Amino acid sequence: MELWDAFVNSVDKNLKYLEDEYGFKKVSVQLPFVIYESSFLRIRVYYECGGRFELDLDIEPFERIDKLGRSFDLAGIIHLHNLVEYRKYEVRYPRTKEEIETGVQELARLLKEYGAAVLHGDFYDLRELAELSYEAEEILKKNPRLALEKTLDRFADELFLKYAKKHRKHT
Repeated sequence: MELWDAFVNSVDKNLKYLEDEYGFKKVSVQLPFVIYESSFLRIRVYYECGGRFELDLDIEPFERIDKLGRSFDLAGIIHLHNLVEYRKYEVRYPRTKEEIETGVQELARLLKEYGAAVLHGDFYDLRELAELSYEAEEILKKNPRLALEKTLDRFADELFLKYAKKHRKHT
């Protein structure tokens, strides 16, 4: 439980801005999640300290944006805004207190930098991600071999570049 406590303390410290700047409230601290909610959004920060040691977060709007009601990951939002930063992004698997602190700091920075509009209630990026997901699913249904012919990253990059052009018009 030492790693879990380090995770919770790091989340409290590094994601405090959710409460101070965006009006979120911490609503739950129960392994493997620390959950924050606003009136329109839930942020789940998770750390599987007893299993794979995965550290990441997801974003779930209370408004149903995705047809299946799925949550959105931070990587997708970063991919919409900055391909270079997306390439550097990786899910972390920290096994020490120091690695947990570094990982949570990075998640907090990326969420604030690339997810600020979403945190304020502007779901444009989430709608774009949902549309992108549907489009990718339809393309792969029609041509399943495409997933084998191209790397999934290249496939996603091509779709994201299309949406990046559209996104620049929105901002």
